[in-house]
Amino acid sequence: MVDFNSPINFSAIQSVLLRSFAERVVVYPNPLPRGQALQVLLQDDQQYTLDVFTSTGQRVGTYPVSGAATLPLPALPAGVYGWPLRGKDYRVEGVLVLE
Repeated sequence: MVDFNSPINFSAIQSVLLRSFAERVVVYPNPLPRGQALQVLLQDDQQYTLDVFTSTGQRVGTYPVSGAATLPLPALPAGVYGWPLRGKDYRVEGVLVLE
């Protein structure tokens, strides 16, 4: 069916932050495409610090995060990186694959 007489209307795009995920912290996308920013979602608004380490233990970045954060990582070579996230009463570690 084609309608030739009606104008085309588009609704506004809205950003939605869902805080009802199962984990206390979500770090995505993983694997991370080269040049794309890393996203971090937290269930609370406390202050945390996310460090990024190479597989040999060299720190390549330290980022303050709270709530929802977008982290533009430096130009890093493809590989596997570790990340600990720590706050006042919480610590979690994970692995990030950079494509």
